[in-house]
Amino acid sequence: MGLAGCGASGRVETPSNALPIAALHDAITALENEPSYSLTVTDNPGTPSGGPAAYRVNIIEPNRIAITGALNVIAIGSTAYSRSPTGWTTFHHSRESTNYVNDMLMYINILKRASSVNRTGDIYNVPAGEAATLLRTTGLPRFQVATDVSYSAIVDGGVIRSVSLHANGPSSIAATTVVSNIGSSPAVTAPRSG
Repeated sequence: MGLAGCGASGRVETPSNALPIAALHDAITALENEPSYSLTVTDNPGTPSGGPAAYRVNIIEPNRIAITGALNVIAIGSTAYSRSPTGWTTFHHSRESTNYVNDMLMYINILKRASSVNRTGDIYNVPAGEAATLLRTTGLPRFQVATDVSYSAIVDGGVIRSVSLHANGPSSIAATTVVSNIGSSPAVTAPRSG
């Protein structure tokens, strides 16, 4: 699969004659190949009480992530630091940073399994039936009864820039992931003790 863009100054436009699904997959790969980027992720419902959750995320490849908002975590390699009102707690697990990155990229990563999209300009829409199937294959209980699914992405400059999900069912689901600061995300460092 060809790289649609690399580095802030080397980004190229996706060819207009590329198949829409190939262009979308290339845009995801281009983001994955960036050294750093930021995300704003909103998820509704996203809290245990069923309310919305918002996260601001900085990712530095290959294994650094800082999350603030509904969750306050810094993960570097196998060490994660979780902030609570009493201070920072440290956790160790061989895939600690990878797990947090995968969680924050979930809505982008689901698109990697899409087999078709309809493209209108920079907007890529997954057909409703396939979108519902993609959500069910995650195994997450809240997606198992999702209906009337709308799942789309925006690609700009050969890189995925945002993803939107809306679904109905016993309770509505709404989620967005917006990509920013490509190649210039703030540093991710361990918290200061004390």
